[in-house]
Amino acid sequence: DRAVPRERCVATLRRALDAGVNVLDTAPMYEDGYSEELVGEAVRGFVAAGGRREDVLVVDKIDVLDAPVAPQLDASLARLGLPAVDLAAFHAVKKLAQWEALAAKGGGLDQLGEEVRRGRVRFRGISSHDPDVLAAALDDGRCDVLMFPVGLYVARRYVTEVLPRARAANVGTICFKTFGAGKLLGDTEGYGRPLASRPRGKV
Repeated sequence: DRAVPRERCVATLRRALDAGVNVLDTAPMYEDGYSEELVGEAVRGFVAAGGRREDVLVVDKIDVLDAPVAPQLDASLARLGLPAVDLAAFHAVKKLAQWEALAAKGGGLDQLGEEVRRGRVRFRGISSHDPDVLAAALDDGRCDVLMFPVGLYVARRYVTEVLPRARAANVGTICFKTFGAGKLLGDTEGYGRPLASRPRGKV
């Protein structure tokens, strides 16, 4: 949030890293690249203070699914100020048709594989809110990591089908929305959507 002073944001991330948090997730679309700048500054500071870069998994996204990967990664690495990210995931793959385009010969998945070979990315993957897309990715076998929601407000298939299959295939998983996009923590309908009125009822 740009309303919070930059130094406070970075200091908060640094405290988290110093306390043992080892996964930082960002994307170009998060605050129009500002999130990447904050994450990069915090990681660089952590390493400069003696922390080990290999102890932090930096996750970034490829936001535009139908555009070339390399220029998007160029821009992200420049904002991060890092030579590489640990995981680059295609962001919010919503439909099977989008997955099929990414998985096609010469498509985004192949392009991201080239970035792995170049050393600018360690692992490739996708994030998705569709169990069928995730199942197709598991069938394909080229994703190192899958990102998907787990919690009270999403389909049980993520837990009963996707997670066991990923584990069996030795595919990494990062689960999000565990607090229901904030619904379990406060008076909200989801990210950036406060309730118009607080529900009242018997406790």
